[in-house]
Amino acid sequence: MKTCIEELDCVADDAIDIIFSLVDTMLCAGEFDLVDSCLKEDPPQSFHLTIAMLSITLAAKDKLPNRALYCKKVRERLGKDADSLLAGLE
Repeated sequence: MKTCIEELDCVADDAIDIIFSLVDTMLCAGEFDLVDSCLKEDPPQSFHLTIAMLSITLAAKDKLPNRALYCKKVRERLGKDADSLLAGLE
């Protein structure tokens, strides 16, 4: 039987898989406007989900104008640790 933490880890892993799958599908289909509209929203509270979104959109950042604002919001939320946590993702 899994503990509550183990169950939450599984849910988080599933959510990350869903983000990668959906966003990758949209980007490969050239649906940059749709992905960009997602980046207008506030980043999720989960650090792992936020990093997943930054990771999957990194290669297309030049086609996603709202990504810079998304990064700024993430940076503000992370505060003094932002530089180390976001290295290579902006």
